Amino acid sequence: MKSIRRAAVVSAVVALASVAALAGLAWHSGAAEPASRRSKVLLWRIAGKTEVLRDLRQGRLTLVQAAARFRDIDAGAAGDEALCRQVIDWAASQEAGDKAVALVGRLQNELDDHLFDNGGSLLTSD
Repeated sequence: MKSIRRAAVVSAVVALASVAALAGLAWHSGAAEPASRRSKVLLWRIAGKTEVLRDLRQGRLTLVQAAARFRDIDAGAAGDEALCRQVIDWAASQEAGDKAVALVGRLQNELDDHLFDNGGSLLTSD
């Protein structure tokens, strides 16, 4: 139950940060100047992660594969377990209610299994 509450809080933070980023981009895109390179990169990352999460929810990717794609999108920004947790948090923020609880539970179990089976080593270079 504690991990579900943690996921809910983190999901809310991720969702708010995404909304704030998009609101800032929407404001900026209404300006006479073109969007900055940073804004374009941020939009590309959000779109990429959203696509990864769609594939994850539809069973086309495992948690570890999704984390590897997040790593590629963010240019290796975090460690293996942190990336898996980031995927879980993003996934939770894009679902609601029972779907979020079920998805977070499934992904957390998958992470726990990988950590146990692989001695903490998660990601490969594929």
